[in-house]
Amino acid sequence: MTIRSRTRRGGKGKGGVPTADRDGFVSTASGAEESPVHLPTVLTGRPLVGQDRNDIVPTFMAGLHSCSDVDSMCDLIRAATDRMGIGKFHYILLANSRERADLALNLEISTISRDWLSYYHETGLAKYDVWAHIAASRRVPTIWSDVSKMVDFDEGQRRLKSEATAAGVYDGVSIPVRGRTGRAVMSFATLTNEKGEAEFIRRRLPVLSVIAGLMHTHTGEMSIGGRGLLDARSLSLSPRQTEVLQWAAVGKTDWEIAAILNISEKAVKFHFAAARQKLEASNRTHAVAKALSYGVIEPV
Repeated sequence: MTIRSRTRRGGKGKGGVPTADRDGFVSTASGAEESPVHLPTVLTGRPLVGQDRNDIVPTFMAGLHSCSDVDSMCDLIRAATDRMGIGKFHYILLANSRERADLALNLEISTISRDWLSYYHETGLAKYDVWAHIAASRRVPTIWSDVSKMVDFDEGQRRLKSEATAAGVYDGVSIPVRGRTGRAVMSFATLTNEKGEAEFIRRRLPVLSVIAGLMHTHTGEMSIGGRGLLDARSLSLSPRQTEVLQWAAVGKTDWEIAAILNISEKAVKFHFAAARQKLEASNRTHAVAKALSYGVIEPV
C-alpha cells in the first residue's frame, strides 16, 4: 500500500536508503522519481492514499464524463488532489482582455474559503497579487515561493501574503491554460506552511498540469440546465452583490437600495459595478437579466 506522510518530504534515510514523501513519491540521491514505496500502515502509522499515483490522471479523465455541474467538478478535482497531498485548488477563467491590472474574471471555481475570496475581491487585494499577475502573463507554471524570492514586496503585497497565510493559503503553484474557452489560471495550494513545500509541488507538476488542462477543456463543454457553467457559486458573486441585483430586479433605485441595506449609495454603485463585471453585462438592466437567466437571483 502506498504511504502518505505529512512530516517527511523525501530524501536519504539512514544508510542512504531513499525515503518516500507523503504520497509515496520517492526521492533518491539524484532527485529522480521512482515507484511508490509500499509499506504496511502498522509499521508507518501514516495514512494511506489510493493504489498508485500513476492512475490519478486516468481516473480523473474517466470521472470527467459524469461531471455536469460545478459541485461534481469540485468533488472530482478534490479526490485527485487529496491523493497527491495537495490542499486547495482555485480555477479562474479570465475575461477576454489584455488588461491585467485587475485580472478581471468571468468564472471562478474554488475550494478556497468563500469568505476569503469575497474579502480578497471586495477589498481590492487583487491589485497587490503579484503572484496572480505573473501567472496570468506567463505560459509556464509559477510556484508562489519562487516569486516571493524574486520580488521586493511593497506594503500591500506584504499585507496580502500575511492575510492569505492567516486564511490557510500557503505555498502553491499557478498553471496558465489556454483553449477554445479562453485563457485561465488554475492554482493548487499546499496543505501546510512547512519548509520544502515548493519541492513537494514541483514533483507533482506533471500531473497537476494535466489536470488543469483537462479541467479547462471540460468547462467549455459542461452545461448547467442548458445555461452554461455560470452560476452563483462559479461567478463568485458576493452576498451583497446578489442583494443589490435582487432589489434592482424589483425596480428599486440606488437610493432605495442603499436605505434598505443600510449602506451608502456609493457602496451600492460599487457592488453593481463588480456584479456587472462578473456577469459581463453592459449595463444594470443587462446585469439583472443575466442574473435571472443564470438563476443567481429569483424572478419577481
